[in-house]
Amino acid sequence: MFGCIDRKQITKTVETIKKFKFEYEKLANKVREVENLCIKMYEKSFGKMDNKLASYLDYADALFRSLIYTGLFYSHGRGNFSKLRICEHSKLKVKLLTEEYIFLEKKFATVSEYMAWFGDPDSILLPWNNVEKRKLLVKEKTDLLRQIKNGNGRYIQKTPKIEKKIEQNLKIIDKILNSKTSDTDIKVLEKDIITFITNLNEENFKEELAYTEKARAEILERFECILKDDDMSALWLEVNTWKSLISIKGEKEVKRNFNIEEDLTPKSFAPGIGNTPDMELYTDDYIILPEVSLMTGVRQWEHEGSSVIDHVYKFIKDNDEKKVFGLFISSSINVRTKWQFFILNRESWIGKPVPVIPMTIEMYNDILKFIYEHEIEICEFINLIIEIHKLSLSSKDFDCWYDNSKDAIKIWKTKNIA
Repeated sequence: MFGCIDRKQITKTVETIKKFKFEYEKLANKVREVENLCIKMYEKSFGKMDNKLASYLDYADALFRSLIYTGLFYSHGRGNFSKLRICEHSKLKVKLLTEEYIFLEKKFATVSEYMAWFGDPDSILLPWNNVEKRKLLVKEKTDLLRQIKNGNGRYIQKTPKIEKKIEQNLKIIDKILNSKTSDTDIKVLEKDIITFITNLNEENFKEELAYTEKARAEILERFECILKDDDMSALWLEVNTWKSLISIKGEKEVKRNFNIEEDLTPKSFAPGIGNTPDMELYTDDYIILPEVSLMTGVRQWEHEGSSVIDHVYKFIKDNDEKKVFGLFISSSINVRTKWQFFILNRESWIGKPVPVIPMTIEMYNDILKFIYEHEIEICEFINLIIEIHKLSLSSKDFDCWYDNSKDAIKIWKTKNIA
């Protein structure tokens, strides 16, 4: 932000940021030295800081969050000096904003006038809120589909199945575009195309990419970033856990209940309404309900414990023909969460267990590494979950059960190497 509090300072601020970026690249230790560089650049351009650097970083964090919320940007890296980048699928919108939108400071005579303007969804018209510009956005998506069809897609591999689907959809899209359509019609068409591309990418990941060394390495690395407090960690934890389950071999279906962007990056959380878990994994005999959270301490037990149990209970009640288990993954497991899951793995108010297995992200990532290295199938991972559940019946208390589960993982690994 560099202390820019007046429009007249914008040019100076931009120049300061350019100098900061240049000096930043020369730092030997970017983590330790960057704060001193930030203060130095600030004082050089704007004079002495009135507050500590942390105050300015709070403003920067608020700006980052608001920009990421638009869906046009994403954050890369971690900590106070992470980088904000334009999403690949949003570049045209950002181009239209920078080239065609006029940024004006709106003046209001009264509070009522301000509130009326602020509450009006049509008070600001974005450059693409008309038929012709909206068609440009649709054309960008259709160009992407043609690139995929020709084998030049950014993140989707061409297959005969995908090629056929694209060909069929392009005919429908071209027909709609060539007819007389309103801005609303084109907006709906754009949304449908984005959904189509997202579904294509998801299908492609499941069928072509999930078991590759590159995809698996990215999954393992992402879990490590999440543990280091990478930005958007909570959203990434949902997406990455879903991807990690898909990338385990064996017959299964993995359903997500959260939203993703067309390139399979996070968009929004699972809704948390209607007793919906984060994701669902189905095999012939089992349903596994993974729930993920970065909440720790008592808040984890208060906000996550009961909802996870409710999800598992609902699926037990609605699926008599299958065995249902919950899998709770978090950065750490609170003592009350352990206790509650321990009790419910043994008995519950319905006369039988409502089993939920707690694991830290570190434990789960370690299991994943082993699964990938030895090509363990999903049925064996479910066997591990069952073994940990059974341990609750023979463990004297919740602490013993949790500790015994770590030993069970070691034994399970030994069995699967032999």
